[in-house]
This record gives sequence, C-alpha cells and structure tokens, in this order.
Amino acid sequence: MNSNENSMRKIFSILEYMGDMERTLSIQEISAALSISTPTVHRLLTGLKELGYVEQSANKQYYLTYKLYSLAGEVIERDGLLDRMIPIMNYLSMRYDCEVGLTGFDEMSIIHIISVGESVTFEMQPTPGMVSPAYCTAAGKLYLAQMGQEELKAWMSRAQLIPHTKNTIIDRDELLREIVRTRRRGYGMTVGESRDNLASVAFPVHEDNGRVVATLNLNFTVEKFQAQMSEEFISSVWDTLQRVSKH
Repeated sequence: MNSNENSMRKIFSILEYMGDMERTLSIQEISAALSISTPTVHRLLTGLKELGYVEQSANKQYYLTYKLYSLAGEVIERDGLLDRMIPIMNYLSMRYDCEVGLTGFDEMSIIHIISVGESVTFEMQPTPGMVSPAYCTAAGKLYLAQMGQEELKAWMSRAQLIPHTKNTIIDRDELLREIVRTRRRGYGMTVGESRDNLASVAFPVHEDNGRVVATLNLNFTVEKFQAQMSEEFISSVWDTLQRVSKH
C-alpha cells in the first residue's frame, strides 16, 4: 500500500469513527481508538476542516459537519431515484396505512434514506442516514440474499449477531436458512426482530442492469401486519412496483 492509499484509509476511518460516535471528539481520543499517531490525526483533521467536513467546538473538540450529508443527497439524486420512488411510497403508505421507507446497504448495515407516513415504532422517527443492523431487518436480509453463497458466508463470519429482542435470529445457521428463504421468495420479512412491535416487508428496487440499488420497506405494528399479510397483499405490492419500473 502506497502512502496516498494509506492516508486515504486513515481519513475515511476517522470520518467513519466520528460518525459512529455521534459526539464531539478530541484528537487524543481518535488517535487512541484508531491507533493513528496524534500528529497524523491532527494533520488529517486540519485538512478535513479546511475542506468543510469537520468543525471544532468551543472546547477544541471535533465534530462532523453537514457536508457529508449534502454529498449523500447528491448521490441519491444522481439517478432520479427519489423522484421515481416517492410517489409510489406515498401511494403505498395511504393504501395500506403504514410507514414506507427507502433504504440502501453499506457492508454490515442498512442505511435509511427517506420515509413517508407516520412512524410505527413510536420510539424514534427514522432520519436520513440512520443505520440499522442488516441481520435483523427485512431490508438487510433482502440485501444479504443477493449475495453469492461464499460472499454470504464471509459476511456472516464478520457479523456480530446481537439480540435486539427475543425474536432476533442470532444463530448463524438459522440466519443462513432465513436468508435462503428470503432469496427464494424475493422479498425480506421480519416480525419483532429489531423492535418488539415492528414488522416489516422489504421489496427490491432494481437498476436497469438488475442490480438491487435500494429496498422499499413497508413497516407495520406487529398486530396490523398479521392482519394485513397475505399472498394478495404481496402480489399487489409487486404489481405496483413492476408498473413503476416500466416508466
């Protein structure tokens, strides 16, 4: 690895660490957490500050600015994904009286892009950029189902499976079987795995080349989901998405 690649890796590890911690951080704390020398952290943070990606608080600690959020918005807008999906999300939300979310995937987690309709968790309104574990979400299982078997096994070997509820699948063999079932039926589904009262169904959003670029997630309370879930419901959502994909 040359010096430029090494510096790039350090820059992104700093940005990711600051994003994960969600608070202001000192140079010394970042240095200790990432095993990067204090002078190097200071130099890289100075450069990021000059570019507008980090700022300093009154106590000289560092925090991320909204510039990364702005870049993410430009990524989402680049291919008209939101223009294409928001009308159908509004339609599905009104038709099924549920929250509808759009998510992407980043290695071990799903990333919330946008949602419409009233939040069904009553704990927190999902915000753009919010991340959730892939293994206990309908969207995450759908993304994992797109992987080949060897890629999936490698992912599973790195994953930390922590129970969020009594229904969270943390046995690796059982999770693999669930992902195979997800691959077979073509959509993801969870009931009470990430939150006790949250049930979700995730459908793939494809690019022209067939790659899954996002997932469309219909979120219900568990009680409402159990009343709603049927072959007719699944077929109706599929039909709606197929009509959209043709435009």
